[in-house]
Amino acid sequence: MLKSNRQQSTAAMRPCNTTAGFTLIEVLVAMTIFAIGFLAVAALQTRAVIGNTTGRLSMDAAAWTASQFEQFVGQAFDNPNFIDTNGDGTAGLDADSAATADFTLASPDGRNTTLYWNVADNPRGFKQVRVITTWDPVGASPKRAAFDFIKQED
Repeated sequence: MLKSNRQQSTAAMRPCNTTAGFTLIEVLVAMTIFAIGFLAVAALQTRAVIGNTTGRLSMDAAAWTASQFEQFVGQAFDNPNFIDTNGDGTAGLDADSAATADFTLASPDGRNTTLYWNVADNPRGFKQVRVITTWDPVGASPKRAAFDFIKQED
């Protein structure tokens, strides 16, 4: 049996099934959630790069300090590097500026790493030496490390 033209035209005018597919609102919400997640991952990646750089600079500063420290330990007791130049004794051991430290040495590679060392004479025949390293890693607060050793008279 054939349908009449009228029946066919009313069937063509019926609304589509509204449960198939996504609405525009659902797509926009999904895209917003995806964009927020993507931005969070990008921010995390940026912090990871800064953290990695800070760690590398800290390791470089520590290696350079260890190298200099070994050279100090191997020097003779009467070496000019072991003179309390400002006469402040043990009170000046924590000085970590060029104006207050007994000696200053800047990193040869120009990485904002500075080595300070201070000497305190002791009448019992030894000198206390404090080596202080300061460095300024990118994206982090300035860092400081101090190492002490006693130099015995030969």
